[in-house]
Amino acid sequence: MENSTKYSKVRGCNGRHKRCRPNSEHKIKIGSATVTSNDFLKHRFLPLLEVGKKLPPKESTEKDFFDSLEFLKSIYGFQTIDTDKFPYPYNILMAYEDAFTKVQRAEGQLDVDLMITVSEYGKIRLTADIGYCTGYRLYYIPVAPVYRLIRSRKNKKAAELLLSVFSYLYHIAGIPYYREEESELFRWYEFQVDWLADGWDDEEEVVQNYQEIDAAFYIGDVMLRRIYSYYHVDNFAERIDRFTPHSQFDRECLLLAERACQMMQNYPKRKLFDHFTTFEEDDEDYIITGQQYVSFISDNTGLLFNNMSQSINDELGNCSEKEEPRYIIHFDTNEIERVDLQFEALMFPFLEDLCTLLTEMNNENNN
Repeated sequence: MENSTKYSKVRGCNGRHKRCRPNSEHKIKIGSATVTSNDFLKHRFLPLLEVGKKLPPKESTEKDFFDSLEFLKSIYGFQTIDTDKFPYPYNILMAYEDAFTKVQRAEGQLDVDLMITVSEYGKIRLTADIGYCTGYRLYYIPVAPVYRLIRSRKNKKAAELLLSVFSYLYHIAGIPYYREEESELFRWYEFQVDWLADGWDDEEEVVQNYQEIDAAFYIGDVMLRRIYSYYHVDNFAERIDRFTPHSQFDRECLLLAERACQMMQNYPKRKLFDHFTTFEEDDEDYIITGQQYVSFISDNTGLLFNNMSQSINDELGNCSEKEEPRYIIHFDTNEIERVDLQFEALMFPFLEDLCTLLTEMNNENNN
């Protein structure tokens, strides 16, 4: 997986959310393939029909499908096309294609797959599989650049803004911190110590690794004590109001702080991993969890980071599935709760931009 340090923004993947399928469901045998048309023809062709051994019974299929469509309309609040002039099963196919397009539009940058499925009771219904594609990146937030900024005492106000951002991500968004034993990266730092103790061919690299590990542990403990204070969260908005930018760096810090504060105010209890899920695998060792690719880290430069990120990529490369923000709605009742994934759609681009800024701080420090 690529470390999240580039300028490109993370966005939802184009197309339908192909990774997600309800395990207990199966699609019925009617489905649209392609729409065939030419510019010089004014006639609209019906969608092609992929026919199984036989069509489902007309009366029950139509009733189940259009009842389900009514439930979908009640959630999204749009009007569907009139399909009375189309014969069965084209009336269902036309209504399905129209609903699918409108659900995609309503969900914006989220990935949407709208399916016609059969419930465990044999009733036909619409099922929406909706998720946000996080891409193949490691969203590791380095704390060392802010530690060095604080130590330099050159830009105290910008450092305070970034501390508020960190404290919000830690306390409210629930992003794990690498110096806490329950975090995934705590395990990887310990692995590095064990591997060095087992022997390393290059003596100079051993010394450098130990130095960087000591620095990572020390800086991590200092920064955790700082962001652990809820004072940075409580005074977040006030710090933004008082902040006057004097440089491009200040302006970038302010913009990031405003975005984080807005998410905090709009989603005061929302944690990043609230709606992370994936396929139901028999062996959980082959699933990449959200905590494995989103975390605070000491630094994203140096020999230690290069060695550790290579090891992490090697392990994650053997996994077959990845947790991402995702939920499934079965439109077969009028008591449906729609999950809002707009928070995740805001958070991941924010994390990408935050990591980019922190990387630029590292690069300037190393020059």
